[in-house]
Amino acid sequence: MDQEKKTEGVLSTASLERISEQLREQGVDISKIVDLSAYLNDKLTAEALQNASFDNLENSAAFGLMEHLIPLLDEKSKTTLFSKVIEGELDWHYLRIMMPYITYLRWHIESAYLEGALPAEVMTWLNEAIADEARNWTEDM
Repeated sequence: MDQEKKTEGVLSTASLERISEQLREQGVDISKIVDLSAYLNDKLTAEALQNASFDNLENSAAFGLMEHLIPLLDEKSKTTLFSKVIEGELDWHYLRIMMPYITYLRWHIESAYLEGALPAEVMTWLNEAIADEARNWTEDM
């Protein structure tokens, strides 16, 4: 009985693998996140994954979940999401939640802005993220 309560509401490994495959088709690899979720038995993450649809990363459930997952994505997945923004497949507001984790794309972001692909607001976000990164780096010294 206790084991049933413990696993209630948690995605099965098969469900997690299916979701991971759907996202992989979108160019986003969450296999590490799926592994971490299974390892920690994180009910919140599991419920969010179960309720989200990944056919389109623009819907609010997927956006909210991605906001939760972006810090855990690998560089390739974050770069894929950035590319989707530049190509117009994702709203540029995605960059707001991504910015603290994609400062390594600084030159690409600046180039996209100079080419008119991104609004000036994105440059403000980039500058804030770089300043926060520098502040955090010096605090760790």
